[in-house]
Amino acid sequence: MDYSFYKFSQTKKDKERKSNQSARAKKRKEVQLGTNISSGHLEMKYNTIVKFLEKKHQVKITAVDARGDDLKEAFLEELRKKMEEDGYVVVEPVKVFQARKASITVNPKKK
Repeated sequence: MDYSFYKFSQTKKDKERKSNQSARAKKRKEVQLGTNISSGHLEMKYNTIVKFLEKKHQVKITAVDARGDDLKEAFLEELRKKMEEDGYVVVEPVKVFQARKASITVNPKKK
């Protein structure tokens, strides 16, 4: 076996390994919600989150407070309860990042 054929086969194996790794890797999706949204808009966002979770993606839900009236934590708690009722796993408790943002992370259902 000559060296060029050996090198070719090694690069081919490396490319195959990398493509298998990227196919298995799941992405983390993020959905931002305002605390002052209508119920119809909330249902649309909730359905988007459920679609991501059905595709086995991890979803980070961020609530943004427009006015600074500190509704984001209570809003995310209600959303967390609804997600847990539907059988999804909420990984982290509510985290407040800045004065205006708070988030939770949700994992898909385990079979």
